[in-house]
Amino acid sequence: MSKSKTNNDIRESVPLVGREHFSALLGRNPLPVFILDVETGNPEEYLFLAANKAACDQYGYSEVEFRKMKMLDLHTSEDSQKVLEDVAPSRNSEYGEYSSTRPGRHVKKDGTIIYVDVTSHRINYEGRQARVAIARDVTEKVQTRKSFQESEERYRMLVERNHAGVSLVQDGILIFVSQRLAEILGYDVEEMEGKSPLEFLHAQDVAVMEENMRRRQAGLEVPGIYPVRAFRKDGELRMLEIIGSLVTWDGKLASLGSIVDVTDQKKAEETLRESEENLRRMLDAMEDLVYVCTSNYDVDFLNKALIDELNQDVKGEPCYKAIFDRNKPCIGCNLNGVIKGETERYELTNRRTDKIYDVIHAPFRKVDGTLCAVHFMRDITERKNMEEKLKYNYALLETQQEVSPDGILIVNKNREMVSFNQRFVVMWELSSNIVDTSSDEIAINAVLDKLVDPEEFVSRVNYLYEHPDLKSREEVLLKDGRVFDRHSSAMLSSDMEYLGRIWFFRDITEQKQAEEALKKAKEDLEKKNEEMEAFIYTAAHDLRTPLISVRGFLKLMKKELVGKLDEKSEYHLERVMKNAAHFDNLLGDLLQFSQVGIDTGQREEINLSTVAREITYEIARSYDIEASLVISEKLSIVNMQSSRVYQLFENLITNSVKFKRSGIPLELEIGVGFPDDDMPEGHVPVYVRDNGVGIEEDIQGEIFGLFSRPAANSEEGTGVGLAIVKRIVEEEGGSIRVESTPGEGTTFYFSLPVLEE
Repeated sequence: MSKSKTNNDIRESVPLVGREHFSALLGRNPLPVFILDVETGNPEEYLFLAANKAACDQYGYSEVEFRKMKMLDLHTSEDSQKVLEDVAPSRNSEYGEYSSTRPGRHVKKDGTIIYVDVTSHRINYEGRQARVAIARDVTEKVQTRKSFQESEERYRMLVERNHAGVSLVQDGILIFVSQRLAEILGYDVEEMEGKSPLEFLHAQDVAVMEENMRRRQAGLEVPGIYPVRAFRKDGELRMLEIIGSLVTWDGKLASLGSIVDVTDQKKAEETLRESEENLRRMLDAMEDLVYVCTSNYDVDFLNKALIDELNQDVKGEPCYKAIFDRNKPCIGCNLNGVIKGETERYELTNRRTDKIYDVIHAPFRKVDGTLCAVHFMRDITERKNMEEKLKYNYALLETQQEVSPDGILIVNKNREMVSFNQRFVVMWELSSNIVDTSSDEIAINAVLDKLVDPEEFVSRVNYLYEHPDLKSREEVLLKDGRVFDRHSSAMLSSDMEYLGRIWFFRDITEQKQAEEALKKAKEDLEKKNEEMEAFIYTAAHDLRTPLISVRGFLKLMKKELVGKLDEKSEYHLERVMKNAAHFDNLLGDLLQFSQVGIDTGQREEINLSTVAREITYEIARSYDIEASLVISEKLSIVNMQSSRVYQLFENLITNSVKFKRSGIPLELEIGVGFPDDDMPEGHVPVYVRDNGVGIEEDIQGEIFGLFSRPAANSEEGTGVGLAIVKRIVEEEGGSIRVESTPGEGTTFYFSLPVLEE
C-alpha cells in the first residue's frame, strides 16, 4: 500500500457529513464536539466549522463565535507549539483517528483553563476535509492526580531529607529503604531493598532485632527506642537507634522503622563522660575546696579535699548548713544570679572551722543540661594572717621611719624615690613640688646649692648607683655649717636581686662640735698630763738625790753609834731609816709611773710564759718566800715594748707577794681568760690569779687609783703599782678588771696586743 494518498483518495476514504447529519448525530452529545477545517493542511489556519451545544456550554462561546475562531484560540500560548506538533499532517495523514497522549489544556471564554482528553477523526464535512474532535473535561482527574503526586513528593522529600533513615520491612524483607538510610550504611538503595535487615546487623544484636520484630508482629509491647549496631558496606561499625511502629502496607502488616545514626553522639557522650570523670579526678587532686550545688542549695558534688575537711560526705544536704554551719543561706550569696551566668568572688569566714576562704562562684552545666553553681574555696587564713602581720610590720616600719632621727630615703633601681620620711624632707628643705616628682635626680639638683662640694656629691652618688654592690659612709658638708653623716647600701630581695638603694642622713653637726670640743679638751688634758708627768719626774728625781745622801748618812750614823744609843733612840733611828727607804721606793715608783706613757716604738715578740717565770723566781727569792707558779700552755706571744711587759707582771706578782696570806705558801696561776664583748680586735685575754688575802668588794673599784692601798696591809707598798699596771694596759688599748674573794684570793683580767699576722 502506498504511503502517500491524493486528496481525492482521502475524500473517498472518510465519512461524508453534512450540517444536518452533525446536528442529528453529535449535536446532542453530552461531550463537547467540534468540527475543524483542515483543508489547508496548515494547523495554524485550522478553523472551527461547527460546535455542539455541549461545547458552547462548556467553553462559553456561541456557535457563531466558534466559527470565527481558529483551533489555537482554545489553547494557551505555552501549549501552542506542542499542539501544532501533535496535529501536524505528517503525523496524522496516514490514519484517520487521533487521540492525545496526555491531557491538554483549553482556555474558556472567561479565561479559565481546563484539562481535556481529545479524540478526533477525519471526516468530509460538506465537501471539505475536516476533523471531528471530542473533548472530555478531565480537570478534576488531573488535579486529583497532581495533588496525589505533590503529596507523594512531599512525603518522599520529608523521608529523604530527614536526618533519620526510614525502612519498611514486610515478611522479613526490606521493601523500602530511604536514601538517608542507604547513606548511613554506605549502600545504594537498590543494594539494600529485597534483603533482610538482619544481614546488616552485628551478630550480637540480631537476636534483639528478631525478638522485637516478632513481638511487634504479635502486637506485644516493644521498647519505643532501642539501640543496635550495624556494619557499613566498608566494614565500619556504627551505632544506631531505632524507633519502630506497626503499619499496614498493601493490605499486609509491615514494620516501619526510623533509624538514627548516633555513633558520633555516643562517642561525644563517652568523651563528655570521660571529661567529666577527668574533671572529677582533677578536682579531687586540688588542694582547694570545691563543691557543686543545685538551685535549691543542695550539694551535688564535693571534692576529696572538702570531704577530708568536713570528715564526711555531705552530698544532698544544703551547702550553707553542711559546709558553713548556718541555718540559712550565707549573707551575700547570690546563687540564683550565679546559675543565670554571673560570676562572684568574695571572702568568707567558715564558722565551722574558723578559717578564712577566698570564694569564687561560677555557673556550671552538668552533662544532663542541669544548671548548677560550682564553688571554689581557697584557704587564705595563713595569707590573711600574714597580711595582718605585714600590715602591722608596715605600720611599725613607717612609725620607726618617721620617729627616726635620721632622714631616710629609698630609691628603686630606676632612681625613683619610692619612700622617704618627713625628717629627710626637713633636713634637705625640699618643697612638695620636688617631692611629688619622685625623681631622685630632680631632688639632687634641688640641693646642690646647699653643698660645700656639689660636684663631689653628685659624682659619689652616681658612682654608688653604678656599683650597687658597694656600701658607703661619708660626711657631707653644707654651706650653712651643718654636717650630715650619709650611709648608703643596696636594697636586695631574698634571692639577692637588686631592688634599689637606701640612704640614711643623720645631722651630726652637734656631734662634730662636741667631738671638736672633746678633742681640744683631750689635747689640753694630754698637755697637762705631760706637764704633770714632767713635774713628777723632776720632783721625784730632785727629791731622790738628797734622799740618797740622807739614807747614806743614816746608815753611817747607825754604824758609828752601835752600842752608844739607848733603846728608845735606836727605835727612833730605825723608824727614820725605814721611812726614808719607803720614801725612796715611792719616788722610784713615781718615776716608773711617769715613764709609762712614753712610747719608744720598739715593739717585739715577747713570750709571756718566760717573763712570768723570770719575775716570779726573782721576786720570790728577793722576798725569801715559797711560791708555786702554774702557766697555761695557751699563753700567747704578745707584741709590746719589753719594759712595759716586765713592769706589768713585776707589779702584779709583787702585789700578790705583798698581800699573800700569812703561813700559806703563795700560789700563782697565769693563763688565757675568756674574752670580753668589748675586747679590742687583735688582743688576747690574760689573767693572773693568786691565793692571797683578797680585796673587799667595796674597795675593789679604788685599787687602781694612784697611792691606793688595801686596808688589809697598809704598811706594804706605795699604792702606785696597780696604777702603773692599769696605765700600761690602757696605753696598749686594752682594759683591766678585778675579781676577788676576801680570804681566798684575787684574779686580775686584762688584754694585751698580739702579733698581727
